[in-house]
Amino acid sequence: MMSDLLHIRLAKKSDIPAICALFRETVLTINIRDYTSEQVSVWALQADFDFLWLEKITETHFLLAFMDEELAGFASLTDSCNVEMLYTSKVHQGRGVAKRLITELEAEARHRNAEWLVTDASKTARPVFEKMGFTLVREQQVELRGAVFTNYKLMKDL
Repeated sequence: MMSDLLHIRLAKKSDIPAICALFRETVLTINIRDYTSEQVSVWALQADFDFLWLEKITETHFLLAFMDEELAGFASLTDSCNVEMLYTSKVHQGRGVAKRLITELEAEARHRNAEWLVTDASKTARPVFEKMGFTLVREQQVELRGAVFTNYKLMKDL
C-alpha cells in the first residue's frame, strides 16, 4: 500500500475540471464492471455539470487525495455525516487511496461528535466500505435520469 505517500487536502473551485475528469473516467472504466453501459453512460453525465460539483465542494467536507501530484481520488462527507462520494482513479485502484480517504472522513465525523457514518455505496464500492467496517443496512434501487441502479445503504458505528 502506498497510502503514506498520499497528500490529502480540501477541494477548491479550481479543482473541478480534474474532479470531473476522474469521476467520468472511473465510472466508465471501473464501475462498468458492475453496471451496464447504459447505466454508466447516464451516471457519467454528472461530470458535465460544474455547478453540481461546485455545490458539493462548498456544501460538504470534500477531500482530494494526490499521489505524485496527480489526483488519485476524492471523497465527501455531508453535514449529517453521510459519506456522499468515494472515487479512486483507475490507475490508483488498490493502492490505499479509498482507505485513506474513508479514514480521514471518519476522523472528521468523530471531530463532529457523530455516532456513526452512513453511505449509499455502489456495487463497486460496497466491498471497500465493508473492509473499512461498514455493515449492510439494506439493498436499494435508485433512479437517475431514467436508469435504475442497485446500491447499498451501509453504516458504521464510530
